[in-house]
Amino acid sequence: MITEPLFDRLGGEDGMRKISSDIIDLHLVNPKIKDRYAGCKPEKLKEGLSTFLMQGTGGPQNYHGKDMRSAHEAMNIDDIEYMSMIDDMMKAFEMNGVEARERGEFLYILYCLRPLIVGQ
Repeated sequence: MITEPLFDRLGGEDGMRKISSDIIDLHLVNPKIKDRYAGCKPEKLKEGLSTFLMQGTGGPQNYHGKDMRSAHEAMNIDDIEYMSMIDDMMKAFEMNGVEARERGEFLYILYCLRPLIVGQ
């Protein structure tokens, strides 16, 4: 039985910051979603994503940004864009040596968030 939080199994704060940075870097060049990030500040996106993911995986950080529904309101994100985002996240995890079990746990979280993001 695994008792260690997903946050720790993903490398703690350092690991989560690296993964988040890689996710944003992948989003910025992904032809299916890169236009969504035009004019954005990558470092700000990376910091917000890092904090959100750290809190969401059991880390001690507190995310103070918008909730998922508010953050994606009126963006009309479709399933293709959502799956592209997930593909980037899974690729970032693989790039950082994250094991299949942890990728699966994280994927479950992403699918739980889907209704708050797609079609808003």
